[in-house]
Amino acid sequence: MKKLLALLSIALVFIYSCEIVQKPYLEQSGQCGHDNLSVPIKKVLVEDYTGFKCGNCPEAHEILQGLINNYCDHIVPVSLHVGYFAKPSHYPPYNIDFRTQAGNEYNDYFGADAAGLPVGMVDRTEFNGSRLLNPNAWADAIAKELQKPLLLDVEIHNTYSDTNRNVNIQVQVAALQDLSANLYLSVWVTEDSIIAPQKDYRLNPPDILNYVHRHVFRGAVNGTWGEQIVNGNLKKGTVLTFNYTTTLDTAWNADYCHIVAFVYKYDDKTVLQADDEKVK
Repeated sequence: MKKLLALLSIALVFIYSCEIVQKPYLEQSGQCGHDNLSVPIKKVLVEDYTGFKCGNCPEAHEILQGLINNYCDHIVPVSLHVGYFAKPSHYPPYNIDFRTQAGNEYNDYFGADAAGLPVGMVDRTEFNGSRLLNPNAWADAIAKELQKPLLLDVEIHNTYSDTNRNVNIQVQVAALQDLSANLYLSVWVTEDSIIAPQKDYRLNPPDILNYVHRHVFRGAVNGTWGEQIVNGNLKKGTVLTFNYTTTLDTAWNADYCHIVAFVYKYDDKTVLQADDEKVK
């Protein structure tokens, strides 16, 4: 497994001394590549609950993109279209449907749409007493998450077949410290750069017909809540490997599809580590 043999023998102090990454983990001079590093980096799952008929949501999209520009691959972004503002119309142009079964279940469980869109979560942790956060609070919540000790590393390796549109996914989870918890692994598909309508109340008229939708959640590979991978003790240095196969919908552009994987504590749903890898 790429970098794991090296990282498991390195003291955790070196995890935080990466020459590219410094507190508060902003990238220096726009450097955004970590593929050649021999140590893992903290990656934060940012879930943007949105809707293509939500006229206040484009501002949240811009905030998220700005955070990605600053933090680069420390951010694993996912945009989930849910609730009233994601319900398609019976007529064009808002007759498309970005909703998913899993996304609907997350929306029901966390109450995103009920809280009012746009809203998001950062590693599904509470920040200033709330798990559902206004987009203006995302930056501070991310900075706080990046200060936490890195307990796990997650790596995704994808193999894609153009013939049958199957993606063979391997997810490896490495323990960087001894842990005792009930841990679950979730694996998702997202699609980037989808051209479709979006309302933006800052404009008159508010309809953007060729809006670029980023990081759109397309579905869960291993079930809405993933699967249990640890229930009890996990010893530092242990590497767990999981394999999945999923078939991309013919309407999705494989060139812009990603696999997202993250490990979370089942009891409170907080995310410990995430990863994001292109399908192709």
